[in-house]
Amino acid sequence: MDHPAIFPDASRTREPSLSLAANQRRSWLHINGMSFENRNAEQKSYREEPVRFPHGETELAGVLCLPSGAGPHPVIVYIHDSGPAGRDGYHGFPPLWQAFARRGCASLSWDKPGVGESTGDWMGQTPQDRVRECLAALTFLAQRPDIAASRIGVYGRSQAGWVIPHLMEMTDLVTCIVAVSISVASGSEQDLYRIAHQLPADGYSPDEVEKALAFTRVRADLARYRAPYERIADLQKLVEQESWFEAADGAYPAQAYAGESSATERYPRPVFSALACPILLIFGEHDTLIDVGESVETYRTEMQKIGNADVTIKIFPGADHGPFLSQTGGMREMRQALRQPEKSFPPGYLELMGDWLQQHLAPARG
Repeated sequence: MDHPAIFPDASRTREPSLSLAANQRRSWLHINGMSFENRNAEQKSYREEPVRFPHGETELAGVLCLPSGAGPHPVIVYIHDSGPAGRDGYHGFPPLWQAFARRGCASLSWDKPGVGESTGDWMGQTPQDRVRECLAALTFLAQRPDIAASRIGVYGRSQAGWVIPHLMEMTDLVTCIVAVSISVASGSEQDLYRIAHQLPADGYSPDEVEKALAFTRVRADLARYRAPYERIADLQKLVEQESWFEAADGAYPAQAYAGESSATERYPRPVFSALACPILLIFGEHDTLIDVGESVETYRTEMQKIGNADVTIKIFPGADHGPFLSQTGGMREMRQALRQPEKSFPPGYLELMGDWLQQHLAPARG
């Protein structure tokens, strides 16, 4: 089961109480008729090795970016956000691979199930499925002689905020975490927050926003109590011509209910008790998808409770959920930033992460 986060228009989730509008396996980038080729002409500081590793009955395909030198190298494992993300994270990961390789760190990222060269279907994933996927990646890395298995960090953005706490309950291989634009709300709470804040940023009127919120609440209730899909379709038909309909996630397809048997919150509020390792938390001042203030205060409080003193929090001025430089924090600006993400990051973003990871993952030199 996929959940919204960085790209609310990226794809169709199977869970109607959550976000993201479009069809299966169609990325937001394709739907909007844009081409987002990697325009980073800078010479690479790493070499790419195509990799494959098993995850249950699924085979995951991705790339291992290795810095110069014989290793063993520390490594960053990338946990995707929402939608049909490929190994390059909607073209946002290569600048990170470059920055981290310069500091001696390798990077591992893969196509979500059913995306690119990976088998399976990302649409049916729960946060627990995402965790098992990450555990398979960690097992793969631990078996490689060119990887320092005692120096593994994770980078996660947006939806990864629901995955990382579960992952840390299941493994002791992760030594540090970089978490970007992560929510501490439940999935349904975050969806309503996004509509209430991102739609105004994109120019929708207060009346349009109120209607979008009312529709979202009713549809979420129908889904929560497992109403027949026909009732969902009837509701959507009533408002499908409204200007705000697509911005409020558009129409859920009939297959949205496939395999669903529980009315519980698919993405409950995270539990933080296992987050005992060093953490770098990054947010954007203009984020309209998540409540940044709530995330910051919750992490400060919860980390104090468990005695984790190695927590760094940075809020970048003028940045949105990407985080990309933005005046409004709206999706329209984010779409433009996605054309050249490496030129849209706030000043110091890559340097902060690279320096922090170098400090916490003491690269091994061959």
